Amino acid sequence: MDVKLFKKDNDNILKLVGMTDNENDTYLNNITGVQATIKDYDGHNVSGVSWPVSVNYVIGSDGNYIAVLPYTAVVTLSQQYIVNITGNAGVGKIFDVNLRALCVENEGP
Repeated sequence: MDVKLFKKDNDNILKLVGMTDNENDTYLNNITGVQATIKDYDGHNVSGVSWPVSVNYVIGSDGNYIAVLPYTAVVTLSQQYIVNITGNAGVGKIFDVNLRALCVENEGP
């Protein structure tokens, strides 16, 4: 799995693109309760944010979802974190995904 980058002291956009049902290859435009949390490698939520944050469906898209990971998250440069994403796409279709993420410096505009 690739390591994603996110910038310290900056709002970061989390995008889920083209979510599909593995059984019939249709786009999942109705996933409910999609949420994201940044955790340290010990499994603890990072401080500075009221976790989890909502991940919302992009209206009119084909299975795309988006969230803002707030700049207030207390993270350390060059440290790796886990972005945990959960949701419910219907009976027997609950997902729980962990993405590795590396905190990098916000270099400004």
